[in-house]
Amino acid sequence: MTSSSFRSANGSDDYQEESGIMDLPSIEDNLIEAFDNLMAKSAKTRLVAFETIRKALSQRCMVDFIYNRKITILDTISRSIKRSKGQDLGYAATLISLVCATIGPGPETDPIFSEINSQLLILLADQTVSADVRTKCAKAIAICTYIVGVAGYIEQVMDRLYAIFSASCAKGDGTMPNPSEQLAALHAACVQAWTLLMTALNSSAPAIAIELVEDRMDKITELLDSPHLDIKISAGETLAVMCELIKSQNDGVTAEDFDDLCDKLRELMTDTQKSRGKKDLRQQRSNFREILAAIEEDEFSSTVVKFGRERLTLDTWFKRRQYDAFCEVFGTGINHHLAENEVVRDIFGLGEVLIHMDLPRAKRSDISHENSLADKNRTKNLRRLRDKRADVIE
Repeated sequence: MTSSSFRSANGSDDYQEESGIMDLPSIEDNLIEAFDNLMAKSAKTRLVAFETIRKALSQRCMVDFIYNRKITILDTISRSIKRSKGQDLGYAATLISLVCATIGPGPETDPIFSEINSQLLILLADQTVSADVRTKCAKAIAICTYIVGVAGYIEQVMDRLYAIFSASCAKGDGTMPNPSEQLAALHAACVQAWTLLMTALNSSAPAIAIELVEDRMDKITELLDSPHLDIKISAGETLAVMCELIKSQNDGVTAEDFDDLCDKLRELMTDTQKSRGKKDLRQQRSNFREILAAIEEDEFSSTVVKFGRERLTLDTWFKRRQYDAFCEVFGTGINHHLAENEVVRDIFGLGEVLIHMDLPRAKRSDISHENSLADKNRTKNLRRLRDKRADVIE
């Protein structure tokens, strides 16, 4: 049993109207200049360039622009990562995920994506790099590996991500670590990245995916006792994906096989600790109520994402994790990419890009005028009916 809700995907439902703010040649000219400025000596100039590129690539599907310059663009980002420090690294990681999610895999670009991914993995493991930059690296690694990676490589990356977030698992004496807020955010991001790659592994090598689930499930369950809510929720959603995967590969599995886990989830769903803020408790109860319902009763609150004249139904934890990951990449521009980005459409099974006819749109003033006339006519008709009733009564 499922309940459905409708939502526009983090942006306006009319994505075509938004895209006309600046003409394409002007955007491309700005992008060419911005990519050149990534190598500027001034840190301020570089950061402005990064932000210009991020906004343009997230709000529009610039596949032709990127594809025609793919080697130059990827080489520029790679050199930027090698020479950069601080904020630049985080921006560069964000850009590579945008580029990869726009043009997808290919024989010319795959080796470059792999090289950049290796650079990001080194940064991810480097404890001298800020936690915020490492968090952005984890998200970029997940997207690039999901799109470009093959089975053997996906497992290696998942092991590297696990090595990071396992620092929040129980210690040898059973006590739970209490990392800083920044490190907790990093660990939560690594859990989410690991889960995204598990959905990819399940598609390419389901037998390996199920082995990995069985091997890691107990350690992921330990994260439910973390003092940080974002780690708890990330772990809970990962467990929901794991249980969904197990059930999909074994019809004989029932909720009774997850009794201990369900007891733990029920405990979190009814948590009343006064030491926690009311907002955190509400969020915790709401999330774990949904997770418990999925594992125990196979109930999932499906969501229908509206973009233009199309719909995307998120009816599994797998799809939700994938959708949330790409929402983080494109932000409010997710509508445009769902409609026009072939890489994204292929991932969500949306088929070929639809040809949108430029139909004339009625002006708001015209619609208001028509509604006003209709309202006046309706009032006149009601008045006439009242007069007739009055005559009958007399």
